[in-house]
Amino acid sequence: LEENLEMIADSVGFVAASGRRVVYDAEHFFDGFLANEQHALATLRAAAAAGAESIALCDTNGGTMPAEVERLVRVAVEAVGPAVSVQVHCHNDCALAVANS
Repeated sequence: LEENLEMIADSVGFVAASGRRVVYDAEHFFDGFLANEQHALATLRAAAAAGAESIALCDTNGGTMPAEVERLVRVAVEAVGPAVSVQVHCHNDCALAVANS
């Protein structure tokens, strides 16, 4: 898990250092949060600390219920602080993308 955090920091840091704006796309965030809450949040913090100005939380499997999306977006915003924009990227596998957006 530590190597994963290092790779995120290295990748985001490299792109940010080149003067580009960085959006960190947190694929499988909602499923990952259920599996390992601390690591999921650590990935967001690593990206933010390395220079990501925006984070996209992905409901990659499209099955997260709207109340859970709302709750976890609030948790993510609190984790990264006000300087980082937090977005959602919702898939529609279970016809929830519009509700979750």
